Amino acid sequence: MAKEKALWKKWLPSSLFGRTLLIVALPLLLAQIIGTYFFYARHWDNISRYLALSVAGEISLVTQRFERLPVSARGDWLEETRGALDLFAKYSSTKTHEDIPPRPGVKDRALKDLESQLFWRLQGRPFELERMADDSTVRVVVHLKQGELSFLLSKKRLTSSTIQLILIVNLIVMILVLIIATLFLRNQVRPIVSLARAADRFGRGLDLPDFHPHGAREVRMASQAFLTMKERIQRMVDSRTEMLAAVSHDLRTPLARMKLQLEMMPKDMVNKGLSEDVRDMEAMVTEYLDFVSGGAQEQAKTTSVAEVLRALAERYHALGAKVEVMVDDDVMIPLKPHAFKRAVGNLVDNGLRYGTRCFLRLAVSPLFVSVIVEDDGPGIPEVQREEVFLPFRRLDEARNLNHGAAAGLGLSIVREVVHAHGGRIHLDDAPMGGLRATIIIPRQSYP
Repeated sequence: MAKEKALWKKWLPSSLFGRTLLIVALPLLLAQIIGTYFFYARHWDNISRYLALSVAGEISLVTQRFERLPVSARGDWLEETRGALDLFAKYSSTKTHEDIPPRPGVKDRALKDLESQLFWRLQGRPFELERMADDSTVRVVVHLKQGELSFLLSKKRLTSSTIQLILIVNLIVMILVLIIATLFLRNQVRPIVSLARAADRFGRGLDLPDFHPHGAREVRMASQAFLTMKERIQRMVDSRTEMLAAVSHDLRTPLARMKLQLEMMPKDMVNKGLSEDVRDMEAMVTEYLDFVSGGAQEQAKTTSVAEVLRALAERYHALGAKVEVMVDDDVMIPLKPHAFKRAVGNLVDNGLRYGTRCFLRLAVSPLFVSVIVEDDGPGIPEVQREEVFLPFRRLDEARNLNHGAAAGLGLSIVREVVHAHGGRIHLDDAPMGGLRATIIIPRQSYP
């Protein structure tokens, strides 16, 4: 049942505009189909029957009167018929068909009705009914005891042109309603799409220069609530950044004094241990600030991803590290270059700390950009790959990504930066035997 429901949903439009238009168009189409069916089955059928009844009555009247009149008066009677009934009648004293079936079959709906009425009105007299070559004239031949009486009439007398006109008008009205509904719904959906794009851009740290509440009242309320939320979040981030800057200054000032005092003291083993502790404290303070800020103050700009990776690789090459870069195709996307470089650099640092070389690869698809970092280290067990992203989490296995003097925030910083770009990261086994980290970032904002 669930599978059938999923297959049924697959054919539905995925957008709000498409579904709303379907809600408008489907009942309208069904109403037109049902109305047309009953119109054809009842009204048009009655009209065709009454028109055929009228023509058959005229032919029967002329035929019966013709037979009762003397031969000398029959010609005048036919002339009167042509003028009064719009029915051309002609008598022939010879029969073209001696043996004629009493009720020949026809396929045209209008002629079928006329055939039925003639059979009833002519009271068993044999007759022929056929459509002429021009398809606009119908001939009825009534066989008498002596000779035959031919009638020619326009097919328009058997059908009503207003029926087709009504159907055409209904079709035009339905098309106009659909066009108006499409234009109206497009204007109603546009503010919702604009709000979604604004929310996506804000989540990726981009500016919202042209966004303002518009559209229906409910959509304006949602847009205004979003802007209020954005201001509150921005104030919170600014306040946190200012506090971190103050904490950084307060912590780094005594650390600087301690370093200066250590430099002035004799170089013994105690001073060497204290110097290492001070350096570790500075590294941890810097890592704390990087984790909490997550590049919040950096503005996103259109950047070449390949250039970022090449610049990062050159920096490691200068240090003698084995870092290789493979770029399938370059792409320009909105990035916070320093934050993104720091995130990829953390992955490379972890790879080089536990392996001998690291491999960077850029893969580009129509919707996403993937940055893959692989190493030849010991890797991470699958059950712990999500755990390493937790702040201050240090693994005890041989491959400890949060190792040394660091505070256990390396991968946490990476994930924060990737999420700030609207992307995601996942860990897997590398072909070289180590760890493969894949960063996936969308190429553009909400479509």
